[in-house]
Amino acid sequence: MKKTLLTLLSVLFCAITFAQSVPQGINYQAVARDASGAVLINQALTIQFSVISDITTSAVSWQETHTVSTNDYGLYTSIIGQGTATSVGSSATFDVIDWGASNHLLKVEVDFGGGIFVDMGTTAFMSVPYSIYSANPGPQGLQGVAGVDGDDGQDGPPGQDGSVGATGSQGIQGVPGNDGQDGQDGVQGIAGDDGQDGIDGQDGIDGQNGLTGPAGIDGTNGSDGVVGADGIDGTDGTNGVDGTNGVGGITNAGTGISVTGAGTSVSPYVVSTVGCTYSVGDLVPALGGYIFYLDGSGCHGLVAKATDEAGYYQWSSTFFTTWAYASGIYGGAQNTKKSIARAVANSSTCPAASVCENLASDGYTDWYLPSKDELDMMYVNLHLQGLGGFANTNYWSSTENDYYNAWFQNFTNGAQNYDSKFNPNYVRAVRAF
Repeated sequence: MKKTLLTLLSVLFCAITFAQSVPQGINYQAVARDASGAVLINQALTIQFSVISDITTSAVSWQETHTVSTNDYGLYTSIIGQGTATSVGSSATFDVIDWGASNHLLKVEVDFGGGIFVDMGTTAFMSVPYSIYSANPGPQGLQGVAGVDGDDGQDGPPGQDGSVGATGSQGIQGVPGNDGQDGQDGVQGIAGDDGQDGIDGQDGIDGQNGLTGPAGIDGTNGSDGVVGADGIDGTDGTNGVDGTNGVGGITNAGTGISVTGAGTSVSPYVVSTVGCTYSVGDLVPALGGYIFYLDGSGCHGLVAKATDEAGYYQWSSTFFTTWAYASGIYGGAQNTKKSIARAVANSSTCPAASVCENLASDGYTDWYLPSKDELDMMYVNLHLQGLGGFANTNYWSSTENDYYNAWFQNFTNGAQNYDSKFNPNYVRAVRAF
Protein backbone atom coordinates (compact mmCIF):
# COMPACT_ATOMS: atom_id res chain seq x y z
CA MET A 1 0.00 0.00 0.00
CA LYS A 2 1.46 3.37 -1.00
CA LYS A 3 2.41 5.92 1.62
CA THR A 4 0.32 9.06 1.83
CA LEU A 5 2.87 11.87 1.98
CA LEU A 6 2.68 14.78 4.37
CA THR A 7 1.65 18.06 2.82
CA LEU A 8 3.02 21.58 3.37
CA LEU A 9 0.69 24.57 3.36
CA SER A 10 0.84 28.36 3.86
CA VAL A 11 4.12 29.08 2.03
CA LEU A 12 5.45 32.66 2.23
CA PHE A 13 8.31 34.13 0.15
CA CYS A 14 9.93 37.46 0.95
CA ALA A 15 13.06 39.11 -0.45
CA ILE A 16 14.65 42.10 1.35
CA THR A 17 16.87 44.65 -0.38
CA PHE A 18 18.78 47.71 0.82
CA ALA A 19 20.52 50.49 -1.08
CA GLN A 20 24.08 49.78 0.13
CA SER A 21 23.97 45.94 0.65
CA VAL A 22 21.73 43.22 -0.81
CA PRO A 23 21.34 40.24 1.62
CA GLN A 24 21.85 36.94 -0.17
CA GLY A 25 18.80 35.11 1.12
CA ILE A 26 15.07 34.56 0.63
CA ASN A 27 12.81 33.94 3.63
CA TYR A 28 10.74 30.74 3.41
CA GLN A 29 8.02 29.82 5.90
CA ALA A 30 5.62 26.87 5.88
CA VAL A 31 3.28 24.79 8.07
CA ALA A 32 3.79 20.99 8.16
CA ARG A 33 0.64 18.84 8.17
CA ASP A 34 -0.01 15.11 7.91
CA ALA A 35 -2.19 13.40 5.31
CA SER A 36 -5.38 14.01 7.34
CA GLY A 37 -4.62 17.73 7.73
CA ALA A 38 -3.41 17.54 11.35
CA VAL A 39 -0.50 19.88 12.16
CA LEU A 40 2.85 18.14 12.89
CA ILE A 41 4.10 19.86 16.04
CA ASN A 42 7.67 19.87 17.40
CA GLN A 43 9.00 17.47 14.73
CA ALA A 44 12.49 17.51 13.17
CA LEU A 45 12.58 17.76 9.35
CA THR A 46 15.28 18.13 6.65
CA ILE A 47 14.31 20.52 3.81
CA GLN A 48 16.08 20.52 0.41
CA PHE A 49 15.66 23.59 -1.85
CA SER A 50 16.61 23.47 -5.55
CA VAL A 51 16.64 26.67 -7.66
CA ILE A 52 15.78 25.59 -11.24
CA SER A 53 16.96 27.90 -14.04
CA ASP A 54 15.39 26.14 -17.04
CA ILE A 55 11.76 24.97 -16.91
CA THR A 56 12.18 22.79 -20.04
CA THR A 57 15.25 20.81 -18.88
CA SER A 58 14.78 21.20 -15.09
CA ALA A 59 18.44 22.29 -14.92
CA VAL A 60 19.45 23.07 -11.32
CA SER A 61 21.30 26.32 -10.72
CA TRP A 62 21.65 25.99 -6.92
CA GLN A 63 20.77 23.33 -4.28
CA GLU A 64 21.03 23.38 -0.46
CA THR A 65 19.58 21.64 2.62
CA HIS A 66 18.24 22.92 5.99
CA THR A 67 17.64 21.05 9.27
CA VAL A 68 14.54 22.55 10.94
CA SER A 69 12.03 21.78 13.73
CA THR A 70 8.36 22.71 13.67
CA ASN A 71 6.97 24.74 16.58
CA ASP A 72 3.78 24.24 18.66
CA TYR A 73 1.77 25.35 15.60
CA GLY A 74 3.61 23.15 13.06
CA LEU A 75 5.40 26.25 11.64
CA TYR A 76 9.04 26.27 10.51
CA THR A 77 11.19 28.98 8.84
CA SER A 78 14.30 28.84 6.63
CA ILE A 79 16.37 31.37 4.63
CA ILE A 80 17.07 30.12 1.10
CA GLY A 81 20.69 30.92 0.36
CA GLN A 82 21.97 30.30 3.91
CA GLY A 83 21.68 26.50 4.03
CA THR A 84 24.23 23.72 3.52
CA ALA A 85 25.26 23.44 -0.16
CA THR A 86 24.92 19.99 -1.77
CA SER A 87 27.40 20.70 -4.62
CA VAL A 88 24.53 20.15 -7.09
CA GLY A 89 23.87 22.98 -9.58
CA SER A 90 25.64 25.22 -12.06
CA SER A 91 26.22 28.10 -9.57
CA ALA A 92 29.22 27.77 -7.24
CA THR A 93 27.54 29.95 -4.58
CA PHE A 94 24.09 31.40 -4.04
CA ASP A 95 25.20 35.00 -4.73
CA VAL A 96 26.30 34.21 -8.31
CA ILE A 97 22.91 32.88 -9.52
CA ASP A 98 22.07 34.71 -12.77
CA TRP A 99 18.50 35.71 -11.85
CA GLY A 100 18.14 37.80 -15.01
CA ALA A 101 18.99 34.97 -17.43
CA SER A 102 15.58 33.23 -17.26
CA ASN A 103 12.45 32.67 -15.20
CA HIS A 104 13.58 30.67 -12.15
CA LEU A 105 11.57 28.08 -10.16
CA LEU A 106 11.86 26.66 -6.63
CA LYS A 107 11.63 22.89 -5.99
CA VAL A 108 10.98 21.83 -2.35
CA GLU A 109 11.75 18.33 -1.00
CA VAL A 110 11.32 17.05 2.60
CA ASP A 111 13.00 14.20 4.53
CA PHE A 112 10.66 13.15 7.37
CA GLY A 113 13.36 11.13 9.13
CA GLY A 114 13.71 8.04 6.95
CA GLY A 115 16.65 9.34 4.88
CA ILE A 116 14.46 9.75 1.76
CA PHE A 117 13.56 13.17 0.29
CA VAL A 118 9.91 13.42 -0.80
CA ASP A 119 9.09 15.88 -3.63
CA MET A 120 6.57 18.48 -2.32
CA GLY A 121 6.26 20.37 -5.64
CA THR A 122 7.88 23.05 -7.80
CA THR A 123 6.72 26.70 -7.79
CA ALA A 124 7.75 29.61 -10.06
CA PHE A 125 9.47 32.55 -8.36
CA MET A 126 7.37 35.75 -8.58
CA SER A 127 8.85 39.22 -9.02
CA VAL A 128 9.74 39.85 -5.35
CA PRO A 129 12.76 37.49 -5.16
CA TYR A 130 14.32 39.17 -8.17
CA SER A 131 15.10 42.22 -5.98
CA ILE A 132 18.34 40.33 -5.39
CA TYR A 133 19.17 40.92 -9.05
CA SER A 134 19.05 44.67 -8.37
CA ALA A 135 22.46 44.33 -6.69
CA ASN A 136 23.88 44.57 -10.27
CA PRO A 137 21.52 47.03 -12.00
CA GLY A 138 21.84 48.12 -15.65
CA PRO A 139 22.24 51.74 -16.84
CA GLN A 140 19.78 54.27 -15.48
CA GLY A 141 16.81 55.02 -17.76
CA LEU A 142 15.28 58.43 -18.59
CA GLN A 143 13.38 60.15 -15.84
CA GLY A 144 9.65 59.52 -16.10
CA VAL A 145 6.87 62.12 -16.08
CA ALA A 146 6.10 63.45 -12.61
CA GLY A 147 3.07 61.75 -11.06
CA VAL A 148 0.00 63.46 -9.60
CA ASP A 149 0.51 64.84 -6.10
CA GLY A 150 -0.74 62.45 -3.44
CA ASP A 151 -3.21 63.38 -0.70
CA ASP A 152 -1.95 65.36 2.26
CA GLY A 153 -0.62 63.17 5.04
CA GLN A 154 -2.17 63.12 8.51
CA ASP A 155 -1.28 65.87 10.97
CA GLY A 156 1.78 65.11 13.05
CA PRO A 157 1.56 64.83 16.84
CA PRO A 158 1.43 68.13 18.88
CA GLY A 159 4.80 69.66 19.73
CA GLN A 160 6.15 69.89 23.29
CA ASP A 161 4.95 72.74 25.55
CA GLY A 162 7.15 75.83 25.62
CA SER A 163 9.03 77.05 28.72
CA VAL A 164 6.96 78.62 31.54
CA GLY A 165 6.91 82.43 31.34
CA ALA A 166 7.80 84.82 34.21
CA THR A 167 5.24 85.19 37.04
CA GLY A 168 3.03 88.27 36.62
CA SER A 169 2.11 90.74 39.44
CA GLN A 170 -0.56 89.57 41.93
CA GLY A 171 -4.09 90.52 40.94
CA ILE A 172 -6.89 91.88 43.16
CA GLN A 173 -8.23 89.37 45.68
CA GLY A 174 -11.31 87.64 44.33
CA VAL A 175 -14.67 87.08 46.01
CA PRO A 176 -14.51 84.36 48.74
CA GLY A 177 -15.44 80.96 47.31
CA ASN A 178 -18.08 78.56 48.55
CA ASP A 179 -17.32 76.19 51.45
CA GLY A 180 -15.61 72.98 50.32
CA GLN A 181 -17.17 69.54 50.71
CA ASP A 182 -16.86 67.70 54.02
CA GLY A 183 -13.70 65.63 54.29
CA GLN A 184 -13.73 61.82 54.50
CA ASP A 185 -14.34 60.19 57.87
CA GLY A 186 -11.23 59.46 59.92
CA VAL A 187 -9.89 55.98 60.57
CA GLN A 188 -11.87 53.98 63.16
CA GLY A 189 -10.39 54.10 66.65
CA ILE A 190 -8.91 51.11 68.48
CA ALA A 191 -11.55 48.72 69.83
CA GLY A 192 -12.15 48.77 73.59
CA ASP A 193 -11.56 45.81 75.92
CA ASP A 194 -14.04 42.90 75.80
CA GLY A 195 -16.72 42.89 78.47
CA GLN A 196 -17.09 40.05 80.99
CA ASP A 197 -18.67 36.80 79.82
CA GLY A 198 -22.33 36.36 80.62
CA ILE A 199 -23.70 33.53 82.80
CA ASP A 200 -23.88 30.14 81.04
CA GLY A 201 -27.38 29.06 80.00
CA GLN A 202 -29.00 25.79 81.12
CA ASP A 203 -28.05 22.55 79.38
CA GLY A 204 -30.38 21.54 76.55
CA ILE A 205 -32.29 18.24 76.39
CA ASP A 206 -30.20 15.27 75.21
CA GLY A 207 -30.77 14.35 71.54
CA GLN A 208 -31.84 10.89 70.31
CA ASN A 209 -29.26 8.14 70.00
CA GLY A 210 -27.64 7.91 66.55
CA LEU A 211 -27.91 4.87 64.25
CA THR A 212 -25.76 1.85 65.03
CA GLY A 213 -22.46 2.00 63.10
CA PRO A 214 -21.30 -0.77 60.73
CA ALA A 215 -19.78 -3.92 62.20
CA GLY A 216 -16.04 -3.83 62.75
CA ILE A 217 -13.53 -5.94 60.73
CA ASP A 218 -13.19 -9.56 61.94
CA GLY A 219 -10.19 -10.18 64.14
CA THR A 220 -7.21 -12.34 63.09
CA ASN A 221 -7.78 -16.10 63.34
CA GLY A 222 -6.12 -17.77 66.30
CA SER A 223 -3.20 -20.18 65.90
CA ASP A 224 -3.94 -23.83 65.03
CA GLY A 225 -3.97 -26.22 67.94
CA VAL A 226 -1.40 -28.99 68.43
CA VAL A 227 -1.80 -31.94 66.04
CA GLY A 228 -3.02 -35.09 67.81
CA ALA A 229 -1.09 -38.36 67.79
CA ASP A 230 -1.53 -40.74 64.82
CA GLY A 231 -3.85 -43.71 65.37
CA ILE A 232 -2.73 -47.33 65.09
CA ASP A 233 -2.40 -48.55 61.50
CA GLY A 234 -5.09 -51.01 60.38
CA THR A 235 -4.40 -54.45 58.93
CA ASP A 236 -3.49 -54.44 55.21
CA GLY A 237 -6.19 -55.88 52.92
CA THR A 238 -5.62 -58.76 50.50
CA ASN A 239 -4.11 -57.72 47.14
CA GLY A 240 -6.54 -57.90 44.22
CA VAL A 241 -5.96 -59.89 41.04
CA ASP A 242 -3.96 -58.02 38.36
CA GLY A 243 -6.11 -56.91 35.43
CA THR A 244 -5.41 -57.81 31.82
CA ASN A 245 -2.94 -55.52 30.05
CA GLY A 246 -4.66 -53.10 27.65
CA VAL A 247 -3.74 -52.81 23.99
CA GLY A 248 -1.32 -49.95 23.22
CA GLY A 249 -2.82 -47.03 21.32
CA ILE A 250 -1.35 -45.18 18.34
CA THR A 251 0.80 -42.25 19.55
CA ASN A 252 1.78 -39.19 17.46
CA ALA A 253 5.21 -38.27 18.73
CA GLY A 254 5.45 -34.81 17.12
CA THR A 255 8.49 -33.04 15.72
CA GLY A 256 11.73 -34.04 17.48
CA ILE A 257 10.04 -36.72 19.69
CA SER A 258 10.41 -40.51 19.37
CA VAL A 259 7.96 -43.00 20.99
CA THR A 260 8.81 -46.73 21.04
CA GLY A 261 7.15 -49.81 22.66
CA ALA A 262 3.63 -51.29 22.57
CA GLY A 263 2.28 -49.62 25.70
CA THR A 264 2.02 -52.89 27.71
CA SER A 265 3.70 -54.06 30.90
CA VAL A 266 5.92 -56.29 28.79
CA SER A 267 6.67 -53.55 26.21
CA PRO A 268 5.98 -50.14 27.81
CA TYR A 269 6.15 -46.85 25.89
CA VAL A 270 9.59 -45.18 25.82
CA VAL A 271 9.57 -41.44 24.94
CA SER A 272 12.83 -39.82 23.83
CA THR A 273 13.95 -36.80 21.88
CA VAL A 274 15.32 -37.01 18.35
CA GLY A 275 18.28 -34.73 17.65
CA CYS A 276 17.58 -32.02 15.00
CA THR A 277 20.23 -30.81 12.57
CA TYR A 278 19.06 -27.18 12.31
CA SER A 279 21.42 -24.23 12.90
CA VAL A 280 20.85 -20.47 13.12
CA GLY A 281 21.51 -18.96 9.68
CA ASP A 282 20.33 -22.04 7.73
CA LEU A 283 18.16 -21.39 4.67
CA VAL A 284 15.47 -24.10 4.94
CA PRO A 285 12.93 -23.81 2.08
CA ALA A 286 10.77 -26.45 3.76
CA LEU A 287 10.32 -24.07 6.71
CA GLY A 288 9.84 -20.96 4.53
CA GLY A 289 13.16 -19.11 4.82
CA TYR A 290 16.19 -18.37 7.06
CA ILE A 291 16.36 -19.68 10.66
CA PHE A 292 17.35 -16.79 12.97
CA TYR A 293 16.36 -18.28 16.36
CA LEU A 294 16.28 -21.82 17.89
CA ASP A 295 14.90 -22.80 21.31
CA GLY A 296 16.58 -25.26 23.72
CA SER A 297 15.31 -28.33 21.85
CA GLY A 298 17.09 -27.26 18.66
CA CYS A 299 14.00 -28.33 16.74
CA HIS A 300 11.80 -25.25 17.09
CA GLY A 301 12.33 -21.54 16.58
CA LEU A 302 11.74 -18.64 14.19
CA VAL A 303 12.17 -18.26 10.41
CA ALA A 304 12.48 -15.03 8.39
CA LYS A 305 11.04 -15.00 4.88
CA ALA A 306 13.86 -15.08 2.31
CA THR A 307 12.85 -11.72 0.73
CA ASP A 308 11.33 -8.36 1.72
CA GLU A 309 7.75 -7.50 0.83
CA ALA A 310 7.78 -5.29 -2.29
CA GLY A 311 7.53 -1.51 -1.69
CA TYR A 312 7.16 0.62 1.44
CA TYR A 313 4.40 0.35 4.07
CA GLN A 314 2.94 2.66 6.72
CA TRP A 315 2.57 1.22 10.21
CA SER A 316 -0.98 2.67 10.30
CA SER A 317 -2.95 4.95 7.99
CA THR A 318 -4.38 7.05 10.86
CA PHE A 319 -3.36 7.68 14.47
CA PHE A 320 -4.90 5.44 17.17
CA THR A 321 -3.72 3.23 20.05
CA THR A 322 -3.42 -0.53 19.44
CA TRP A 323 -1.84 -1.60 22.79
CA ALA A 324 0.49 -3.85 20.76
CA TYR A 325 3.35 -3.41 23.24
CA ALA A 326 4.87 -6.95 23.21
CA SER A 327 8.60 -6.78 22.43
CA GLY A 328 10.04 -10.27 23.15
CA ILE A 329 10.46 -13.56 21.28
CA TYR A 330 7.14 -14.82 19.79
CA GLY A 331 5.55 -11.45 20.77
CA GLY A 332 5.16 -10.27 17.18
CA ALA A 333 2.30 -12.71 16.46
CA GLN A 334 0.01 -11.25 19.12
CA ASN A 335 1.04 -7.67 18.19
CA THR A 336 0.07 -8.32 14.55
CA LYS A 337 -3.40 -9.64 15.37
CA LYS A 338 -4.04 -6.98 18.03
CA SER A 339 -3.07 -4.00 15.79
CA ILE A 340 -5.22 -5.26 12.88
CA ALA A 341 -8.23 -5.76 15.19
CA ARG A 342 -7.81 -2.25 16.65
CA ALA A 343 -7.52 -0.81 13.11
CA VAL A 344 -10.89 -2.34 12.18
CA ALA A 345 -12.44 -0.92 15.37
CA ASN A 346 -11.14 2.56 14.41
CA SER A 347 -12.20 2.32 10.72
CA SER A 348 -8.52 2.39 9.76
CA THR A 349 -5.76 0.05 8.50
CA CYS A 350 -2.32 -1.23 9.61
CA PRO A 351 -0.62 -1.85 6.22
CA ALA A 352 2.70 -3.29 7.55
CA ALA A 353 0.98 -5.88 9.78
CA SER A 354 -1.72 -6.69 7.21
CA VAL A 355 0.73 -7.51 4.38
CA CYS A 356 2.30 -10.17 6.69
CA GLU A 357 -1.04 -11.47 8.04
CA ASN A 358 -2.39 -11.97 4.50
CA LEU A 359 0.84 -13.53 3.16
CA ALA A 360 0.84 -17.06 1.69
CA SER A 361 4.43 -18.13 0.95
CA ASP A 362 6.19 -21.51 0.66
CA GLY A 363 2.98 -23.29 1.68
CA TYR A 364 2.58 -21.31 4.96
CA THR A 365 -0.05 -18.72 5.94
CA ASP A 366 1.04 -18.09 9.58
CA TRP A 367 3.40 -15.17 8.82
CA TYR A 368 3.44 -12.07 11.04
CA LEU A 369 5.28 -8.73 11.55
CA PRO A 370 8.22 -9.31 14.01
CA SER A 371 8.44 -7.69 17.45
CA LYS A 372 11.35 -5.30 18.15
CA ASP A 373 13.44 -8.08 19.83
CA GLU A 374 12.73 -10.53 16.98
CA LEU A 375 13.74 -7.81 14.48
CA ASP A 376 17.03 -7.25 16.36
CA MET A 377 17.79 -11.03 16.24
CA MET A 378 17.29 -10.91 12.45
CA TYR A 379 19.77 -8.00 12.24
CA VAL A 380 22.43 -9.75 14.42
CA ASN A 381 22.02 -13.41 13.32
CA LEU A 382 21.33 -12.83 9.62
CA HIS A 383 22.14 -9.33 8.29
CA LEU A 384 25.48 -8.95 10.13
CA GLN A 385 26.46 -12.42 8.81
CA GLY A 386 25.70 -11.38 5.22
CA LEU A 387 22.54 -13.50 5.10
CA GLY A 388 18.92 -12.76 4.20
CA GLY A 389 19.40 -10.12 1.49
CA PHE A 390 18.31 -7.23 3.74
CA ALA A 391 18.56 -3.60 2.53
CA ASN A 392 20.51 -0.94 4.44
CA THR A 393 17.35 0.92 5.45
CA ASN A 394 14.65 1.05 8.14
CA TYR A 395 12.42 -1.99 8.86
CA TRP A 396 9.14 -1.80 10.84
CA SER A 397 8.58 -3.91 13.98
CA SER A 398 5.08 -4.73 15.26
CA THR A 399 5.81 -3.10 18.66
CA GLU A 400 3.89 0.15 19.27
CA ASN A 401 5.52 3.01 21.24
CA ASP A 402 2.56 5.37 21.73
CA TYR A 403 -0.49 6.92 20.00
CA TYR A 404 1.64 8.49 17.23
CA ASN A 405 4.76 6.27 16.95
CA ALA A 406 5.96 2.65 16.58
CA TRP A 407 9.42 0.99 16.81
CA PHE A 408 11.70 0.35 13.81
CA GLN A 409 15.33 -0.81 13.31
CA ASN A 410 17.92 0.79 11.04
CA PHE A 411 19.70 -2.08 9.23
CA THR A 412 22.57 0.27 8.31
CA ASN A 413 23.85 0.60 11.91
CA GLY A 414 21.48 -1.58 13.99
CA ALA A 415 19.95 1.35 15.92
CA GLN A 416 16.37 0.94 17.17
CA ASN A 417 14.09 3.97 17.57
CA TYR A 418 10.46 4.96 17.17
CA ASP A 419 9.01 6.82 14.18
CA SER A 420 5.68 8.32 13.11
CA LYS A 421 3.23 5.56 12.11
CA PHE A 422 2.52 7.56 8.91
CA ASN A 423 6.08 7.19 7.58
CA PRO A 424 6.74 4.34 5.09
CA ASN A 425 9.40 1.70 5.88
CA TYR A 426 10.47 -1.79 4.68
CA VAL A 427 8.75 -5.01 5.92
CA ARG A 428 10.17 -8.56 6.41
CA ALA A 429 7.68 -11.27 7.56
CA VAL A 430 8.52 -14.08 10.05
CA ARG A 431 6.88 -17.29 11.31
CA ALA A 432 7.39 -19.81 14.12
CA PHE A 433 8.08 -23.52 13.50
